[in-house]
Amino acid sequence: MKKWIIILSAIMILGAASSGALAGHIYYKEMKTYEDYDKQELEMSGLENIYIDSAVKVSVQPTDGPAYVEFSQKFTSIIDKVPTYELQVESREQAAYITVKQTAELDLMIGIQENRTLCTLYLPRMALDKLSIKNLGNYNQGVGDLELDLRHNDIKELFIHTNRRQTIYIDGSYEKVDITQQGGRIEMHSKLPVDLKIAGSEECQLTGAYSKIKVQGIQQLLDISSELPAEVWIETGHGSVKLNGSYKQVDIKGHGYMDIGVKSNTLCQVSIDSGQGKVKLEGALQLVAVKLDGGDIELNTTVIPKRIDILGGSGSTRLMLPNNITGIDLTDNSRIYYEDNFPNEKKVISDYVLENTLASGNIRRYMYGDASTKIFVESNQYNDIYILNNGYVSHIVETQEAVQVQ
Repeated sequence: MKKWIIILSAIMILGAASSGALAGHIYYKEMKTYEDYDKQELEMSGLENIYIDSAVKVSVQPTDGPAYVEFSQKFTSIIDKVPTYELQVESREQAAYITVKQTAELDLMIGIQENRTLCTLYLPRMALDKLSIKNLGNYNQGVGDLELDLRHNDIKELFIHTNRRQTIYIDGSYEKVDITQQGGRIEMHSKLPVDLKIAGSEECQLTGAYSKIKVQGIQQLLDISSELPAEVWIETGHGSVKLNGSYKQVDIKGHGYMDIGVKSNTLCQVSIDSGQGKVKLEGALQLVAVKLDGGDIELNTTVIPKRIDILGGSGSTRLMLPNNITGIDLTDNSRIYYEDNFPNEKKVISDYVLENTLASGNIRRYMYGDASTKIFVESNQYNDIYILNNGYVSHIVETQEAVQVQ
């Protein structure tokens, strides 16, 4: 009896294995692929202004021939129903309108092996008045990171709004650029003063001429080299921010750990409000306000500053001032009380002969010369404050230049 039970069990196991293999084979055999493709050329009379509103991902590429747009789709699944789209191109009043609409949706997102859809605009080397790209939606379209290559086009007004991840290359003459994306990278060089807004990118490298720059949401690296005195506003969670070149005003707000470096060769006002990290400021800095909850601050100004405020109780504070500064009025608002039992907890170390005056409680005041430069430092318990001579001769003149002593 046991022998028959063993034989019967073996037959059932082999039958189940065979059935499973057959089911897998049937599943593979029943995979169906749907493909779609459309290509439409754009009229030259409508290329001054181009508007794209797409339900699928958008890419922009250069071409040596006439301008055209193409749509491609490949969908592989076990179900019969597929998502379908329609490409429409219309020219009117010196403008081209490119639309990709979804004409059929999926009820169930199961059994899908491949879902690739893409709208690509091919542009020749030319100047545009406006290029507007809208690409929003919650579609898993499996194309990977996108590339928008605008290195061969001068565009007065560029608008890109997408919730996709993409890499954008921009090199030319622009007046206004507004880009919102979800992750990705931007490499931009502007040949004319441009008003720039960026939101959502992970990494940005900006060079050339800028009038205004507003950046939100950079999480890794923001690197700016401005050739003209620019006004810059930055708001981000964490990451590295590096500014080098010519600036009029810099305002940075961070919420996490930040590595901030600003170097301006024109007269500049700097305001920084961040969590923890490192701040290094250099150049023609006239008004400076830094709030850092933890970390190190180094300031090296090549002009006589009007006011410096260091707030938040940061760590090491190192201020390097010009050797012809006429006066210093330093207020040290330490987070401890100076007591006779701890005479060496805190020191102000200076190349200038400072007159020490006890104001009240934990506040100390130090004076030099005519006290024309006001400095307020809110510091921690064990961190000394350094007020050092940087060996520069400073000038605040109409040309806003700083001259280094050789």
